[in-house]
Amino acid sequence: MQQFPDPSQIHISPPANLSPMTVPFDEYDNLVAGALVVGLKGTTPHAYMNALKTLDSAKGMTTAQWCDYYRSRSDVIKRCMDEAIRAAPSHDSQSPVGPASVDALRSGSGSISKSMQRHAEGAKVHSSETGSEIRRARHAAASSHKRARTPEISTSASDEHHPSRKRRRQSRGSGRKRKVTLEHKRLMAEWQHSWGAAWEDMIASERWGPFAEEYPIRSPEAWGIAYDRREDEITDMAQAL
Repeated sequence: MQQFPDPSQIHISPPANLSPMTVPFDEYDNLVAGALVVGLKGTTPHAYMNALKTLDSAKGMTTAQWCDYYRSRSDVIKRCMDEAIRAAPSHDSQSPVGPASVDALRSGSGSISKSMQRHAEGAKVHSSETGSEIRRARHAAASSHKRARTPEISTSASDEHHPSRKRRRQSRGSGRKRKVTLEHKRLMAEWQHSWGAAWEDMIASERWGPFAEEYPIRSPEAWGIAYDRREDEITDMAQAL
């Protein structure tokens, strides 16, 4: 059964000077077969030439030379094409080999592309989660450093040994209109600096909820208001760190 046009119908330049002793026929046959399976649109000689244009400059050969090669080895290349089409995921072994089978192969390739796209999206999510874990780890280290050099923010165990300190701490936590001192601005600047570029993407609760837990003299909302009113100044301080 004739499946493709007679190679003699492809009118091209004279055959290239290919030495049978130097040409890797298996590799070249598969290259041409792959180009035709993926790029062939129609069964005219012109359609074949257009499909083989994708091989221009491959292996140092022009489109005309690839057409010559196909003409000289069309029988072998057709068998390679049949094998490629039968191996396609969406190919039905009972279907005739021809343009419809080529469409089936393209459909299978599309499914593979969608699968690769889903994998890439999954990788982006994993990358985002990993980035969040890194930011949380950096935040934990920064918080630990602040606690080590800020003795006035004591632990509950320490408060039990110093009742007066605990009362002062509770008293400070109940006030929402405390004056914003230079020390407070320094703490906010260090906090902003510890988050790096992630700071710009954080909402108010993400910024000041954990901060208020570290420094409970204000609520998260009060810390946010204090920062917003002095944002330029505190940002300059953070950038100078």
